[in-house]
Amino acid sequence: MTSFTPMPPDRIDCPNDCPFLGMRTFLPDTLPFYCNKYETFLGAVLTGQPARCARCLGVKRDLIQEGLAFISAYTGDKRAVLPETKEAFLHMGETYRRLFVDFIAKTGAQIALAPGKQPSPEALLDQTLLSWREKSDLTGAPEAQAFKAVLDQMAADFPLFARETQTLLMNLFLVMDASEKEMLKNVLQNARQVESFLDSFAKQPQDRDLLRNMRALLYDYDRQDKTYQQQLQQQKALEVQQQMIRLQHFRGRKQEYQR
Repeated sequence: MTSFTPMPPDRIDCPNDCPFLGMRTFLPDTLPFYCNKYETFLGAVLTGQPARCARCLGVKRDLIQEGLAFISAYTGDKRAVLPETKEAFLHMGETYRRLFVDFIAKTGAQIALAPGKQPSPEALLDQTLLSWREKSDLTGAPEAQAFKAVLDQMAADFPLFARETQTLLMNLFLVMDASEKEMLKNVLQNARQVESFLDSFAKQPQDRDLLRNMRALLYDYDRQDKTYQQQLQQQKALEVQQQMIRLQHFRGRKQEYQR
């Protein structure tokens, strides 16, 4: 990690060498910037750099500026409707504006008007509630809750198991396929592998290649475990064979003695 120089209080963007700046570009339809210190997604300033959050700046939250910064950080086809989405956001009531901003800060969801929609606050609220239901269904699913229980148990067993790592693993779990999810659960519950795996995982850059690198890491540990289990079975089979030979030898000696 590069050296980090404390920021002046009037600097509104996060420098590239900030040790707390994480990326979530591996997640589909999600804001790319994340602050690991304050556990929040970040918007963008006019230059495209991630915007510092209110707690980092040490100032009171400004929901309007925060919401506009979030919208400015949208990626992909959502950028085609930035002006309309910003206009709809500015006309939201304070309660719904807070709902919009708090939800994006927590999940990174890119909530935008559909192309061709009139920029009305009601349409943006509908999109916000739709995204909220989709996220709730995803994180509330039985498999997600079961994986959360695995992470909770690890946090109890490993006091140094950082919340940052827990959040990142849950993010990755939610976008993996069924076989990869099973491999991830297995390695985290494997006392022989888990510490080595977490050490290897911590060295992976948090960039757009994180999901691909994580998959490669999982397949490598899965191969190692299968090789180990195969060697274990071979060792047990050899021990059984040796035991049978010793038993046959003992019986032979016994028969000779009886004669």
